[in-house]
Amino acid sequence: VYFTSLHDTEIGQDNNPDNQPPAPRAGDWGGLDFRSRIDKDDATRLDYEQVGVFLNHVNNAVFNYGGGNVRVNGLEQSIAPIQLTDVRPTISYNTIEMSAEAAVSANPDSFEETNFHSTEFQLPGSYTSDYQRVGPDVVGNTIVDNSINGLFIRINNPAGQVLEQMTVSGRWDDHDIVHVVRENLEIKGTPGGPVTDVDAPPTQLVQVESLDLGGATPLLEGFAYNYKIVFVDAQGNEGVASASTREVEIAVGDDSARLSQLPRVPSQGDFVARRIYRSNPYTPGTIYNGAYELVGQINANDTVFDDDGTTVGGELNEFPLKLVARLDARLRVDAGATVKLQSAIIDVQMDAQFIAEGADGRKVVFTSTLDPRHGAGGTFNTIDLAGQIAASPGDWAGVYGDILSDINIDHARFSYGGGSTRIGGEFRSFNTVEIRQSEARIANSTFEYNADGLTPGGDAFETRFGRGFNEASTIFVRGSQPIIVGNTIFANDAPAISINVNAMNSNEVADTAAALDGARDILVERAAEDAELVGAVREKFWSSGSLRTAPSSEDAAKSPAAQKFRDYFDYSEALEAMPSHRVLAVLRGEKEEALSVRLDGARIVPLLREPLLRRLLRHPQNHADRTPRLAALTRRSHRRAQTISGRVRQIGGLTHLPQQPAVTHPHRRVTRVQLLQPRLGCSRFIMLGSHCASPNP
Repeated sequence: VYFTSLHDTEIGQDNNPDNQPPAPRAGDWGGLDFRSRIDKDDATRLDYEQVGVFLNHVNNAVFNYGGGNVRVNGLEQSIAPIQLTDVRPTISYNTIEMSAEAAVSANPDSFEETNFHSTEFQLPGSYTSDYQRVGPDVVGNTIVDNSINGLFIRINNPAGQVLEQMTVSGRWDDHDIVHVVRENLEIKGTPGGPVTDVDAPPTQLVQVESLDLGGATPLLEGFAYNYKIVFVDAQGNEGVASASTREVEIAVGDDSARLSQLPRVPSQGDFVARRIYRSNPYTPGTIYNGAYELVGQINANDTVFDDDGTTVGGELNEFPLKLVARLDARLRVDAGATVKLQSAIIDVQMDAQFIAEGADGRKVVFTSTLDPRHGAGGTFNTIDLAGQIAASPGDWAGVYGDILSDINIDHARFSYGGGSTRIGGEFRSFNTVEIRQSEARIANSTFEYNADGLTPGGDAFETRFGRGFNEASTIFVRGSQPIIVGNTIFANDAPAISINVNAMNSNEVADTAAALDGARDILVERAAEDAELVGAVREKFWSSGSLRTAPSSEDAAKSPAAQKFRDYFDYSEALEAMPSHRVLAVLRGEKEEALSVRLDGARIVPLLREPLLRRLLRHPQNHADRTPRLAALTRRSHRRAQTISGRVRQIGGLTHLPQQPAVTHPHRRVTRVQLLQPRLGCSRFIMLGSHCASPNP
C-alpha cells in the first residue's frame, strides 16, 4: 500500500488535475492520524483496547512526502505519517521516507502498559482478558531521509497552559526504532495518601418507568426493580453507592425500564463515568435487601439510561466510605532501547517512578539526537542535521528525580547530557542525573561526554523555579542515600559526583540484588575450599550427570564432513554408563566444530541441597525456605569448583583431548572421570581409564 504526494508521478497513474505540477516534496500531505480520546472519554462507546482487542494495524505500507500541515477542527497542525494519540496500534515492516515530520509520532500516554489485571478490568463476575499490551507494537520498519528518523514523543505545550504529562504506567520497549524527545517529559506523581470518598450520587430526583424495548433478555412482568448508582474514576475505582431509586413495576406487555434525570458526574474531582446496578426481581411494595448487579456504564453527562434486561456482570460492593489510592505514573525503558534527546529533561515528579534497566551487552542508551553512534530503522542519523553538526556535551539536560521519586538505572549509557532546557519560560541547566531526596540506584552504567550541568552565567544559588540549586558534576545528589556502584564515568566536563555531607550518614541502605550476589560469591569461595563438599559434588555429578550433544549449527548439520557424527546430532547418555570410545568420538566431533557438547547436571541440584545446608550455613534450620537461592548457589558453586577436560561451560562442558593416546583399550568403559578443583591458573585434567593426560604440561 502506497501513501504519497499527489505530485509524485513515480508511483501509480498520474491523476493530478494540475497539468504542470511542482515536484513532490516533504510535507505535501499529513499522515494517518489514530486517536481514541473520544472513545475513552465517552463511557457509552466501546473502546476495544480496554477489552484487549487491538485492531489498528499498519503493515507493509510505503509513506512518502508526508508530515505536512493540515486543518483539524479548524486549526492548522502538523501530522506525522503515522500519528498516535492515546492509542496503541501495530506498526510493522513499513517504509517511511522523505517526510517533513517524524516518521512516527505519539503522545506520552500512548505508551501505556496494560496487563488487564488492574481495578478497571476486574469487575466481579466479568471476564478479564489474560493478555498484556505495551504501547504501540513497532517492529521491522525502514525509516530514512525524514526530518526525524524515529518515534517522536509528541508533548503538547500550549502557550500559557500546563505541559502535557505522562500520567500512566508507560514503557518504551521497542528496540528497532529510536525514541526521540525534544520537549520536557514530565512523569506525573500524585503525592499523598488515599482519598476518602463519602459523597454518594443523589437519586431523589431519578425517575424510573416501565416500557417495551423488545430486549433480548426482558425484565419480568409483574415484578419490581430498583437501581443504585456509583461514580467511577479513570482507573475503574468506584465511589460510594447511592441510595436505591424508586422501584418500578414492569407492566404487562413491557420488558424494560427507563431511568431519567440521572445525576451528572461533578465537574470537580476525579470521576469520569457512572455505573448503574439493578436489583433482583422482587414483589412490589416489599422492602428489598438483596444484591445489586451491574447493568451498564454511562458517561459523565447523559441523563437517560434504558435497561433492556442485559447485564454486564459484577455485584455491587457497598461501603459507607471508600479509600481510593492515588496512582502515580511510571516510565520504564527496556534493555536495548535507544533514546535521543535535544534540549530536554526527563522530570520524575514526586512519587513517580523511572526505570531504565538494561543488561550486559544490551544497554539502555540516552544520548544526543546528533550522536551518530546509535540508530535504528536503517540509519544512524536520527535528525536531518546529524552528520553535519557533531554531538557535544550539553546537547540535552538529564534525568531529574524529585522528592520521594523512585529512580532505578542499571546497565545504561548517558552521553552528551548536562545541558539546558526550557523551564518556566526561561532556560536552565541540569546535571545528567539529579537525585533530590529520592530513592535511587545507579549501577553498571556509563557516563561519558556530559557537560557540568551549570546554567551559563547563572546564579550559583539559582533555584530553577523550585527545583533547587545544583553544582558542577555528572551525578548530583542532595538529601538522598543512593546506591551508586559499578559505574564507568569518564570524559565529562565536571567531577563524577557531587553529594552533600549530610547525605553520607550512617543509615544502612540495602542493595538487595548486590547483597545476594555478594553472599553467593562468598559461599562459592567457601564451597571451592571445602574438600569434602567438592568430593560430594564430584560423586553426585559422576553418578547422576549426563552428556548431551547436538549439531554445532544448522550449517554444520548439513555439511558432508559432519555426517560421520550424525549419530550424535541428538544424543544423551549418563556419564557413569558412557563407554570411552563414545567420549572420544564426541570430543572429536566438537574439535572439528561439528558437534556442540555440554554436560547436564540439573539432577544433582536437589541432591546437593542438604550437603550445602550442612557445610555452608551456620544455622541451616533457619534457611528451609531458601531452596531457589540454594539451587542458584549450587549451580554457581558447581560451575566455579568443578572442571572436566580443561574448562567448564555452564554446568561443565567438555573440550578437547590431547593428541597422544590417553586410553589403551578403546572399547573399555570409562572407569572414572576425575572432577578436580584446581586453583585459577593451575593445570586441569581428565582421566579416562587408567591413563591421565594434562592439556597444560
